[in-house]
Amino acid sequence: MKKKVRKAVIPAAGLGTRVLPATKAQPKEMLVIVDKPALQYLVEELIAAGIEEILIITGRNKGSIENHFDYSYELEKTLEENGKKDLLKIVDGISEMSNIYYVRQKKPLGLGHAISCAEAFVGDEPFVVLLGDDIIYTDKDKGQSPVTKQLIEKYEDLQGGTILGVQEVDKKNVSKYGIIKPLTQIDDKTVVVEDFIEKPTIEEAPSNLAALGRYVLEPEIFSYLKNTKPGKGGEIQLTDAILAMKNDGGKLYAYNFEGLRYDTGDKFGMFVANVEFGLRHEELKDRVREYLKDLIEIIKDRDLVILLVIGILLGIEKNNFEKVYLGWCAFSMPLLILYIVEDYFKKELIGFGDVKLMIVIGGLLKYRDFRQVLFFYQNLYFLSAAIVVLVLVYWRMREKRGEYVPFAPYIILNYLLFEKFFM
Repeated sequence: MKKKVRKAVIPAAGLGTRVLPATKAQPKEMLVIVDKPALQYLVEELIAAGIEEILIITGRNKGSIENHFDYSYELEKTLEENGKKDLLKIVDGISEMSNIYYVRQKKPLGLGHAISCAEAFVGDEPFVVLLGDDIIYTDKDKGQSPVTKQLIEKYEDLQGGTILGVQEVDKKNVSKYGIIKPLTQIDDKTVVVEDFIEKPTIEEAPSNLAALGRYVLEPEIFSYLKNTKPGKGGEIQLTDAILAMKNDGGKLYAYNFEGLRYDTGDKFGMFVANVEFGLRHEELKDRVREYLKDLIEIIKDRDLVILLVIGILLGIEKNNFEKVYLGWCAFSMPLLILYIVEDYFKKELIGFGDVKLMIVIGGLLKYRDFRQVLFFYQNLYFLSAAIVVLVLVYWRMREKRGEYVPFAPYIILNYLLFEKFFM
């Protein structure tokens, strides 16, 4: 009978060169996502999965990792004296999260070498490995378990073996990951792995299933790590040891886990993580949402101003600014009135963005007479948009989605038709 998975290893000795200069003086694992360092998200995932002991593999200049999960008597005393009980509870909770141990990787010889430093800690037990770059969000409301728990449950179902946590990635991005070659399908989420190719070209990639920073390993891996020769850059690769063990008859599986993965070792990935975790943060989510809405409006308004300036310049150049101005007013007025009426009755068929778009189009068309405006709207509502809009509105009402049909594409289409055939 296989032993229970109760230990975890987090390699955190890397230099984090992809996010320099932020990592010049601090570990990449301690870069903050909203209000917690990235590493804390990993530790919380492990605790939620029932892991009892955690080993963090560090290197030089990683002392802040140990400090973060240790007691801070000065800080705790200050918070207590100032009556900040909520913050004190948070700080105390961090230091009491789990049994956390540390070992230093003295030389940067690759992921495989870092894992080998955990041999004394692991002993003869299976264990999980979490890479510090990969933060994975799972939604409790959707019934998703922490990824570590998903992998452990799969390990128990399969009664042992090496489990790689994988997800599908875009085919054009396969060169960024270790890509598995499936052999046989066990269930809708699990496959037996035939091969594992590190950062293949699009042509070389046997699938688009990428290993994303979660492993369940058995203690036999350490003997293979000892016999694994350094590869590119003089580093010992975990992948090579896993494949060697598989070729000797070991069981190797890939499990397509549920969850949303963030690459926090990448600048854009870190940015996305901060935005999306901010939108989930109980204290901040409303403020973040409002800020993003305001930012979008600013961008829209900026684009509108640019278009209006272009329209003014065209009007001046052609000595017909009066017609441009009248075009703004005449063509936008019907939609503006409709928007005001809708706002009064708390209904939404068009947005103010449609009004702004019509201002720009009115400047481009230039006002000639009332019949021109009437003919434009006649075309807009009856020729280019009416049928499609009515069908979509009916469908959305039936589905009770509460969304309105984007009107801008029909405005633009009608403008192009009007400009080509009726001007």
